[in-house]
Amino acid sequence: IGVEVVKVEWWSFDFKTGARGSQLHVGSAGKVSRIIGTSTDATIRVRCSSDGVPLAGWDEGTAPGRNLIVAVDADGDQIIWGGLVRDRSSTEGPWVDVSANTLEAYLSRRYINSALTWTDAYPSTIAADVLGQVTGLTPLTVSATQAGSPVVDGFYNTADNKRVGDVLADLSALA
Repeated sequence: IGVEVVKVEWWSFDFKTGARGSQLHVGSAGKVSRIIGTSTDATIRVRCSSDGVPLAGWDEGTAPGRNLIVAVDADGDQIIWGGLVRDRSSTEGPWVDVSANTLEAYLSRRYINSALTWTDAYPSTIAADVLGQVTGLTPLTVSATQAGSPVVDGFYNTADNKRVGDVLADLSALA
């Protein structure tokens, strides 16, 4: 049985602008997994110095709440996993442990900030509208096939205290 080996590079991305930052030198990444609609987390060991000399970009690239740390397939430049940096802590030697959560955790903390109404709308349209409620970020792109999707009616009001992640979960449950 053949096993496909993927060469992974780790990069930082600015969470506000989406700009790619520094390539990070990762020693280990713990268990990294993706489950659609579910937040997963990982602790990534990032090298911060070599022979006592700080490596360029590690500090800026691992700033908590400001950066995404992303595993990229080096051959295809496809994202394998990405998480928002939550915390980082020093370890002995030239490493820091960076804790990160996938974006589902972020979306589960964000609330709908204006009334939204749909009539005979595709779930992907609703998802795009709801993701548009997340302010302060570069525009998020929703890519989905509408063929065969059900159309639904819906309404969310700010008084509902509905989280963006909860609405996306509701949409995922549609048959």
